[in-house]
Amino acid sequence: MGPRCPVQTVGQWLESIGLPQYENHLMANGFDSVQFMGSNVMEDQDLLEIGILNSGHRQRILQAIQLLPKMRPIGHDGYHPTSVAEWLDSIELGDYTKAFLINGYTSMDLLKKIWELELINVLKISLIGHRKRILASLGDRLHDDPPQKPPRSITLREPSGNHTPPQLSPSLSQSTYTTGGSLDVPHIIMQGDARRRRNENYFDDIPRSKLERQMAQTGDWGE
Repeated sequence: MGPRCPVQTVGQWLESIGLPQYENHLMANGFDSVQFMGSNVMEDQDLLEIGILNSGHRQRILQAIQLLPKMRPIGHDGYHPTSVAEWLDSIELGDYTKAFLINGYTSMDLLKKIWELELINVLKISLIGHRKRILASLGDRLHDDPPQKPPRSITLREPSGNHTPPQLSPSLSQSTYTTGGSLDVPHIIMQGDARRRRNENYFDDIPRSKLERQMAQTGDWGE
């Protein structure tokens, strides 16, 4: 299909817009190919994060990348790589092939649910430019809510003796596991303390005659 944009180094491109001093900033952070720096890859926050603090210079760079071609996401314009290796080679990130495969990302279908947190924590892709290139290439994907942080593991200890282990109430277990959240133990304990105090003060708040009538009607004197 030929090159998607004129063959030009990042240094040459920066020279053409009068900002050659930022070549090291871009190259060292993975924005190392003009073919993969379109407006669906690079954002103002990225430039700020890599140390380009001058807002006027960031705006000039962002205006210039509008003239670069956007990255073509998989599934568009006949772009259907059949393997992870083929896909990574097509975006000039073939060096990451082994990392993807040994961590279980062995097919393009599995990549449809990948998030940036996984690129950082699982695949150890430290260069923001490479992560942005990968996400732009994957385009719109079908996935669940993004993970906010690694899931918290809960260890259930075996009870001593023959005591029956405490069970989560239906409302608690359902709300915790259907939402995918983790147990907020301090909050649960505070709720339990407040509920217990309410129960302990219940009989003190009721007039004696009313209490006696209620217990006589229900036959709950023993309780």
